[in-house]
Amino acid sequence: MNPARGVSWYGRVRGLRRAFLLIGWAGLLAGCAASLPAPVTNSMGIRPLHLGEPAYEAAGGRVYVVKAGDTLYGIALDHGLDYKDLARWNGIGPGYMIRVGQRLRLGPQRRRGASGRAMPQKTAQGAAKTGASHRPSGPAQAPAAGADAALGWQWPAQGKIIGSFDAAQGHKGIDIAGTTGEPVYAAAAGYVVYCGDGLHGYGNLVIIKHNNAYLSAYAHNSKLLVAEGQRVARGQEIAEMGESGAQHVELHFEIRRFGQPVNPLDYLPKPPLALNQ
Repeated sequence: MNPARGVSWYGRVRGLRRAFLLIGWAGLLAGCAASLPAPVTNSMGIRPLHLGEPAYEAAGGRVYVVKAGDTLYGIALDHGLDYKDLARWNGIGPGYMIRVGQRLRLGPQRRRGASGRAMPQKTAQGAAKTGASHRPSGPAQAPAAGADAALGWQWPAQGKIIGSFDAAQGHKGIDIAGTTGEPVYAAAAGYVVYCGDGLHGYGNLVIIKHNNAYLSAYAHNSKLLVAEGQRVARGQEIAEMGESGAQHVELHFEIRRFGQPVNPLDYLPKPPLALNQ
């Protein structure tokens, strides 16, 4: 046998073995790659995430999808929220424009680790150390026993009741007749979360947040006497009665519990005779 031919044949065999090994490793790597999880999307569908990245979700997982005719102010009122908080949680700037189909978080983002567990939130004590202010916001929690009574609701105006509560018919409060310029009072202590005429059908409107459960709304005013963010006391004059957004002079008054309208007569003290005459 020719030694040169033997060496050549041996080299070809080694080359073939190496090629088969490379093909086998390539197939194994491809199989491993196919078994890796695909990138996931967070619960809001905002951006693609990869394993190991933190995910975010609205507190309580609450999300609202904008419908035709919605405004940011109205959505906030219907969910018992401050519209500025709602705007901040969703990255919406002044002008507060929203679009049909847009998904809005109804609470602050809660950071989640790769395991899916919610990250711990800062405590009120920790916030105080950093000088951060605190006021009720985010998803409402059930009020403590006696919290309803502690608010000490009072009548927001004097006059005859000319419109009754009927949520099924879309009448979410009561109407109190009066004359232009008569005082409108805060029915309970709280802070003003809205002043303006941005909610269709309400005219010049004041909304006061009392605690994590309750808001009250005062509509159709001729003049507003408070500003957003202002603390108000129970019985403080907040507006003057008028007919903005209405056919005659009246105060339209609502109480919202966790954003849902409730009958104010179930919360207000027994009305003076003048209110029923």
